Amino acid sequence: MKPVVSYLTEDRHPSVVRTLLNRQAHMFGGESTIASYVADAGSPEFDSLIVTRDNRTRGVILTRRRFPETVEVHLVVVDDTVHRTGIGSFLLREAADRARHAGAKMLTVRVLAEGRGHQGWVGVRAFYEANGFIPLDDTGPTVLLAKHLPELEDWERSE
Repeated sequence: MKPVVSYLTEDRHPSVVRTLLNRQAHMFGGESTIASYVADAGSPEFDSLIVTRDNRTRGVILTRRRFPETVEVHLVVVDDTVHRTGIGSFLLREAADRARHAGAKMLTVRVLAEGRGHQGWVGVRAFYEANGFIPLDDTGPTVLLAKHLPELEDWERSE
């Protein structure tokens, strides 16, 4: 299901990230963690995509280029009132599309490993796996997941 998106922007809006994270503080840790994500949202080191629907910000993704071949998903946060409507998946597809067009071959993300952190993280790994990510490494407190980005010609044919 493709969500109805009224607006997608690349602008940086740390206050929007703070608002979304504050509404879901139970998922993203304490104030220091939230403050760190908010600072990242204002940093030119990170690319930002913001989805607006019904005149409200509904989701944000922050990514950054780690290596020429890879783009890391640093943060995905979706307004809890519209969870499971496709906005998170839409943001991942947009980020993957932009990464592929910029020459990246892989999209990566780190999530807390099972049994670590808050129970709210239980479905996070399943969300990424449902969006084509596979586990690569589970040493330490996180699991590294990755999604192969096909060659641009194959990517455009599949759209």
